[in-house]
Amino acid sequence: MKPLRYTLDMIWRVSQAAAAVLAVAPLFIAVTAATGGQMSLMPRDPLLPPQLLYAGHELEELEGNGDGRIDYGETVRILVRAHNRGGGATEVAAQLSVDTSQVDLLDPTAEFPEIDPESFAETLFPHFTVRILDTAPASAVSFTVSWTAREGSGQFSFGETISRPDLPWEEMTLRDGGGDSDGALDPGERVSIRIRLRNTGTSAATGVVARLVSTAPDWLRVFDDTIGYEDIPVGLSMEHHGPGLVFEADPETPEGTEILCGLRITADRGFRQDQYFRLTVTRDPIARQQHWPLNTDPGWTRQGSWSFGRPVGSCGDPSAGQAGINAYGYNLFGCYFNYMSPRHLTAGPIDCSEFKHTQLRFLRWLGVEAQPWDRAAVAVSNDGWRWSEVWTNGEWSLQDTSWIAVSYDIAAVADGQSHVFLRWTIGPTDGSVTYGGWNIDEIAVWAERTAAWPRPTVTPFGTAAPETPTPTVTPSLTPTPRPTYPPGTKTPTETPVKPTPPLTPAPSPSPDPLSPTATPTAAGSRTPTPSPTVTETIALTATTAPPPTITPAPPPTATASVPSPTAAGERAAEIDIDLSRRYFRPGDHFVLVFRIDAGTVRQHVTRVLILEIDGQYWFHPAWTHTPGGVNLSLTPGATMTQTLLDFFWPSNAGSLRDIRFWAALLDHTLIELASNVEMESFGYGP
Repeated sequence: MKPLRYTLDMIWRVSQAAAAVLAVAPLFIAVTAATGGQMSLMPRDPLLPPQLLYAGHELEELEGNGDGRIDYGETVRILVRAHNRGGGATEVAAQLSVDTSQVDLLDPTAEFPEIDPESFAETLFPHFTVRILDTAPASAVSFTVSWTAREGSGQFSFGETISRPDLPWEEMTLRDGGGDSDGALDPGERVSIRIRLRNTGTSAATGVVARLVSTAPDWLRVFDDTIGYEDIPVGLSMEHHGPGLVFEADPETPEGTEILCGLRITADRGFRQDQYFRLTVTRDPIARQQHWPLNTDPGWTRQGSWSFGRPVGSCGDPSAGQAGINAYGYNLFGCYFNYMSPRHLTAGPIDCSEFKHTQLRFLRWLGVEAQPWDRAAVAVSNDGWRWSEVWTNGEWSLQDTSWIAVSYDIAAVADGQSHVFLRWTIGPTDGSVTYGGWNIDEIAVWAERTAAWPRPTVTPFGTAAPETPTPTVTPSLTPTPRPTYPPGTKTPTETPVKPTPPLTPAPSPSPDPLSPTATPTAAGSRTPTPSPTVTETIALTATTAPPPTITPAPPPTATASVPSPTAAGERAAEIDIDLSRRYFRPGDHFVLVFRIDAGTVRQHVTRVLILEIDGQYWFHPAWTHTPGGVNLSLTPGATMTQTLLDFFWPSNAGSLRDIRFWAALLDHTLIELASNVEMESFGYGP
């Protein structure tokens, strides 16, 4: 029989011995350094039962858009190919199962023809048939084929990716050229809002329409509540047709009233997605001019473990962003690290050429040890290399237990400048105590405009403007007031206080204007109250130093060559793995996250995760010495994040260091690398 060679350099090159043998009945694995660390997998006994392995699959869309992918709302026929690595198989029947309720199995049974040893075969017509629900999110799904033959039985798995658009708003511009042109919604002022949507999903969005719903129709009269878009391809953004959403604030709206608005986005084949934003009614000339709600990753420059996504709630961090699930943070899975040099998150360039009295405002959830041991800072620059710090932590350790609104005066650096950069820094750190570090959300630049917006067009899209405006009837809810900042707010004064209580739950969300269960107020009632003007005082936590954190030496960098693209302009898949900590004590939250960027080539791959302990290797998810993994189908341009391990470290587990996880994508035969190789090491003990 032909030997099956495995390119698992990331594992087997760690051993430079001439040979090492691991017995795995009925197969054995020969690990040979002389052959570059490759493995040969050979049968011990020629009289083996059949062993069917996954060898590929094909999709046929019975009801769909014909793009060759599994999309939400489609009916798909699946042909599966198998490779027999054992003895002959006859009378082979197969049963399909799936790991999600988002897929209906319309015809889960199929048959294979007789399969000789070392031969390939496909399921016989009509194969398997499945339907993807209209509500299915963009996600990876795993199918399992359980087969039985006269000579034996077994199962194998393969993966696919459900494609679906994702349409968060990327940019929102309020234009009040018909009023005082300060970029804010004043009482009695009519404005238009232009909204740019970006498709961050995995399939194109067609027939896109967005509709505005306000929680306070008594204060906000809407004249044009619907906007339409051209088709939005994956990865691109699009502005709508027409002048935008047009509305007017009632002249009697109390100063500082903040109104929650919903944007219901619909598209072909039953797609629906709700987005939210807030409008503040104010005569204050200082208004929000730039806003990053972190619905999507703005793509800012990051170093070290700065990342965009959902924090997991470890090491004093929040379990989600404030407005949505996402935030920017340093190591969203736990504490920052010891002996760390400064690591930056940098936003920009930002055009502030028409701004004065410029401020930076954002929400933070920060944990950091006192200086001089650990350091956190916020800085601003108007050229990207000369930086002015506007805040740094002081002589008290700090641990936020909720989202804190902060504001910093950056006018001296940013006013009138066209290339402004913002930077958040964690580090340097010492070798003992660590905290959760930065988590930031709802970042905004507030300023007074020095140039007027053009006067908005108020003709509703697709209709003639009525002589007497008639407000759109929308659900009436009481707006939830939120704190606002006084004009010209300076850097907050920080006063050390006694230790704050342990972590508290995030505040309850505001009423959902798109929810059918929302309770309207009586017609004509005016219940909103103005948001109070507050001056922020940041509560710092004075703490004694906890026992030193034991951190193993930095792990060696795993090196492996990523396969070259097969054609000019193509990009191979890339992977990354993250652990929530580097050292675990009883009760610590253990999280391992596997991230995949599919690149530009559609391919079927096997996700391989290997645990190495003292020269022995176990393959996820079976945790045996037999090489294996989970089969996936990668869609070009798709990204996926999968939490593979999530548990709390047990007590009385002893102690051990230099445990390693190795990760990569291989082709379905486990012969060739299909991505880079990643390695993470950790330890545990009392």
